[in-house]
Order: sequence, then structure tokens, then C-alpha cells
Amino acid sequence: MAGKTNNLRVGMIRADKRALWYGAIFDEIDPDAYDALDPVGFHHFTYYSIKAELTHKRAKGFKLTKVYDADSQAAEKLAAAFGGRPQVCRTLGEVSEDVDLVFIANESSDGSDHLDLARPGLQKGVPTFIDRPVASTVEDAKALIRIAQRKRTPLLSCSHLRLLPHVERFKLRFGELEPLERGIVHGHGPNPADMADGIELALHLFVDEFGGRAEQVHSMGAWPLEVVLVTCTKSQPQRRLHVMVVNSHLSGVRHAFHASASSNFRLIYLDDLEAFVQSEGGLAVMNAIREMIRIGKNPLPYKEMLAPVAVAEAARIAHNTGKASMVDG
Repeated sequence: MAGKTNNLRVGMIRADKRALWYGAIFDEIDPDAYDALDPVGFHHFTYYSIKAELTHKRAKGFKLTKVYDADSQAAEKLAAAFGGRPQVCRTLGEVSEDVDLVFIANESSDGSDHLDLARPGLQKGVPTFIDRPVASTVEDAKALIRIAQRKRTPLLSCSHLRLLPHVERFKLRFGELEPLERGIVHGHGPNPADMADGIELALHLFVDEFGGRAEQVHSMGAWPLEVVLVTCTKSQPQRRLHVMVVNSHLSGVRHAFHASASSNFRLIYLDDLEAFVQSEGGLAVMNAIREMIRIGKNPLPYKEMLAPVAVAEAARIAHNTGKASMVDG
């Protein structure tokens, strides 16, 4: 499989709005059909075009050839939005036959079924992308990784937010803080997929840059993960970093994420990561997937895929016990 990059055949699992969103990034979609199925998502791909045309940049070298959803009618509608070209699969096993990539879309799941959804394709040696989070528990995430390693099959799972160019530009400013001491991400909830975006963005922005590890988690608010406080430490030199992820806001039309970083003397803000720019992250994900298939290796270390799951799992434990929880993995 490694080395192939042209006309990559994609088998899509789940026929939800996220599948529409990613599908529109890598393949031709009927604008009217997209508008009918998800008018808000369609609007953000038009960039206020007078003709209401899809004007975003598209990834090259992919074709959606198969679709599977437990709801066969949803799968039929998704296939129709792509001109009826993709085959609607009646069983999960079919979607990983004769494809170059299995793509598991996730609009609102906590990832508890991702092990079952990904296992058939991974066991066949098909490169796989799992929309965030990779799983709902560290145990399931490690099980997925073991299958991928045993089959020597590339596996990628990440949020599109971590690959946005805006995020890397923001990180370049951390030198102004001397040193980075606190970080805040304002995201959305209680949709588990949205909360996974916020957690991964926070870890990528602050914990990765800090160079330590997420050690302890508190959870506050009306639901688990509404407000998550992550304490990070490192020994050389002895330092501590506090990161807060606020998932209090329902996902509005703009679906914007915000972040700030501070030291005792300075505060800086990240650009508004609203829906109009988020397709840039989706495009970057597809480009990373194409490179993953070309070289046959994961673009992200497994520990970076595990970290958001470990923090979310610790936060759920902390919320239920009312006490800080240590981060596993």
C-alpha cells in the first residue's frame, strides 16, 4: 500500500454532517444536495459567494467510493450528495474491501464504538483515519494501536484544529511570554466530539509546547468535561503549567474556538478559529493522510493520539469523584 497516492479510494464510515464536511474537502459534491442536508455547513464553504458556490480549497487524489452507516437511509442520502457514485455498503465489513483508506467520520460520538468500527479495516491492513477522539478510553485506544502495529498499518486520529495554520502562528508568539505559565481554550459542549476538539487543541497548543506531561486533571461544571483544568509538570527545570479547557458554550452557527496564553506579565490571544477557516484544518488532515499512505507511516506519534483520550478519561473520573484524577498513559 505504501507509495500509492493517486486516486485513493475512500471507504466512509458514518453518514453524518462530519462525513459531508470532510467529503466536500476531498471529492466533488452536489452543492444543492449539500445545502439541503446541512445548510449551515454548506454556507461556511461558500465564503459568502454571491452565487452560493463551494469556493474552498480541495484535497487532491481522493475519491469517495464506499459509504456505510447503520442507518442505511442516511448512507443513501450521503451517496446521493456525491452524485450517487459511492457504493452504499450493507455491512461494516464491505466498506473496507477494495479501498485505500477507511475514514471514520464523527459528528457527535464519544468514540466508544471506534474500536469496533475500525477493527475490520485495520485487520485487513487498510490505512485508517479516525475522526477525534480515537476512542473513549485509553484501553480501547491502545487496543486500536496494537492492531495497527501488528498489521503494520498506518493509523491516524486527530482534530482538524491542531493542523490549522493559525495555531502554529500562535505558538510562535509564546516567546513573548517568558515563560508560558497558563493557557485557556474556549470550546463547545456537551457534544463529545466538540469537547474532544477543545481538549486536543489545548494539549497541542500548551502541553506540547511546554515540553512536560499532563499529570493531573480536575473537572467542574454541569456535565463531565464542561470545565477541565489540566496541571502539567516537568522536572528540568522544575516548572508547572495550568491549562483550562472551557466547553460551556453550545455550538453556534460560527462554531468558533478561542484561546489565550499568559505569563505573569503578558497575555496573548489566538485568532478566532471560526467555521469559515476550519476547512483549512480539514484540508491539512487530508494532506497528512495522503502523505501517510505514500510513506506507510503515521504522521503523529501514538502518544499524541492517546493524550487527549487519557485527559478526557481522567476528567470523567474526576467529575464523578469530585477529586483530582491522575492522567493515565
